[in-house]
Amino acid sequence: MTNLSFIDTSIDEIKIQLTDKIKTETWQQTNKLSNEISRFRGYLNLLVRKTFLSWLNLMLDSNFVDNISLEDNLSIWEFTNGNATDIDSSRIVLIPVETQDKTEFSIPEEWLKIPSWVGNYYLPVEVNLEENYLSFWGYTSYQDVLNYGNLDSFNHCVDFPFESLETDLNLICLEYEYGWNSLPQISPLPVLSTIKQQSLIQEIQNYSSPRLLLNFEQWLSLISDNITRHQLFSSRQGVNLNIWLNRQFSSALTKGWQCLDDLQQQFSIPDFSLTPAFSARSISRIDYVKILQENLDEDRFDRAVPFQDRTAINNIFKSIINQGIEDNLKPEIIKILPSFIDKKEDEETRWNAVLALQTLDANHPACAIWQGKIINLETENIALLIGILPKFDQQIDIFIRIYNLSNNSYLPNDLQLQIIDDNNDIFEEINTNNNDAIIQYKFWGNYGESFTLKFRLNDYEKDEYFTI
Repeated sequence: MTNLSFIDTSIDEIKIQLTDKIKTETWQQTNKLSNEISRFRGYLNLLVRKTFLSWLNLMLDSNFVDNISLEDNLSIWEFTNGNATDIDSSRIVLIPVETQDKTEFSIPEEWLKIPSWVGNYYLPVEVNLEENYLSFWGYTSYQDVLNYGNLDSFNHCVDFPFESLETDLNLICLEYEYGWNSLPQISPLPVLSTIKQQSLIQEIQNYSSPRLLLNFEQWLSLISDNITRHQLFSSRQGVNLNIWLNRQFSSALTKGWQCLDDLQQQFSIPDFSLTPAFSARSISRIDYVKILQENLDEDRFDRAVPFQDRTAINNIFKSIINQGIEDNLKPEIIKILPSFIDKKEDEETRWNAVLALQTLDANHPACAIWQGKIINLETENIALLIGILPKFDQQIDIFIRIYNLSNNSYLPNDLQLQIIDDNNDIFEEINTNNNDAIIQYKFWGNYGESFTLKFRLNDYEKDEYFTI
């Protein structure tokens, strides 16, 4: 962000226009954060950070660069609001605020009690996404925060009154010419043992707001350590699907994912296959090989195969999935099926071919990669299965299927599944009806994109986060 567009205001107020471009780019950069609250917090902080650095360089005719990695900042925004900008030997802590009510703003105690985070100055920035602007309210010193701020011991923040701010931000630039205050020296935090750190991570990693769960001094010690904070952050991130293509499942295992065989064995499910709830018996099995071979030509299939021929091919695949096939036909069918899996434009045929191949040879390298996880929704245990296939370069096909693991074989009524993209838009919503045994959905995405599966049942919600 190099060019700033200023909005006309009173002489001591600074408002900077936000463009759609910078908003879109910034939103995409925060997709590693684990939940909606953290991601929106990171989005506001990154908007503020980019804009402030551009403004400061403009005002001081300088070329300060962001010396803190995005990954480090994300690991902070996962848990708390605010970000620090180091300028020479000084530090400014930026605090995004969403309200237009200039009465007070809240500084999380982390920015006042962690020695490596504490700043010389604290600067609240109003973010107005409806009218697309940022407004710098002013600044205050660390010492004035202690003198005039009011401690909220429940939320672990200090509320600072607007009336005690220096609202003419040009003065901070003038002060820079004479040298900003030196960084405050505060007491070091106690050091936690490695065993204690790991114990705390296990205790809080699945909570959306873990900073309020622990003894606050322990919390400060935990997240002040960069390595431990990144470990905690990593434990909460969404599952990275593209590494499954390389059979890398270790991070998924820590989040409760399992291979289908283990999941079936654990829950003693009599039929945990991917068998579709349909069958097709209108084609003689002796014609299977002939019909499939006639349609192997990639160009003909993708452009000119009549609808009835495609229907016949898919009926063959569905029949194989439901009923299997005679042993003498298996080798030839297994040899043919990968060619249909390679037809990446026709999603239905491709996935039906994959499931048919899995029925005949579950270990074939052309099969999809499947993992499953148990989702607890009140008294219901839902099995979430995800299968993936490489598509074109930097794209992955994704198949989602959901079962009920409770005594009743049907999914609960009024179960809702939303698939939410990385712009926080719902691109698919599925609601169960009476006697739904499964719900499923197929789609594809580009590497680097993210999506969320949101489960809703009555008043209970559960989110699962993924990166492609």
